[in-house]
Amino acid sequence: MLTTLGREIAQGIIPAGAVLPSEHDLEVRLGAGRGVVREAIKTLSGKGLVSVRPRHGTRVLPSRDWSLLDRDVLNWLVGEDKPDRELLLAIQEVRSIIEPAAASLAAIRATKEDRLRINAALEAMKSSDNQAASTAAGQGVSPRYS
Repeated sequence: MLTTLGREIAQGIIPAGAVLPSEHDLEVRLGAGRGVVREAIKTLSGKGLVSVRPRHGTRVLPSRDWSLLDRDVLNWLVGEDKPDRELLLAIQEVRSIIEPAAASLAAIRATKEDRLRINAALEAMKSSDNQAASTAAGQGVSPRYS
């Protein structure tokens, strides 16, 4: 239910500015109970996809209001088709701003044990024969900072 509505909004099937059908209509259309519909709307609102206002209904917001770093929103945007190049470039730009600062903080706050785990992961990545094993070695290096 949530995925269906999220994907329809993200892919423009339900366009920005549109008012979602009533809770009852969504219940019937998607075969879900009232509580499930309300929770889905609440989640979509939290992700910035819709605005809920009494007597105005639930309105789809423009993509500039969406939480574009949210995993669900990204998955709904990508869907079955090729990802939007502009979106991916924007995400890469945000990552290039955030990740160096996050790595710096992690390095400053790292304990001796953290540094040992990081160095062990680095050595495992260097000695790996393939990309998948190298990536796996680097994941979970320091759960305190992920």
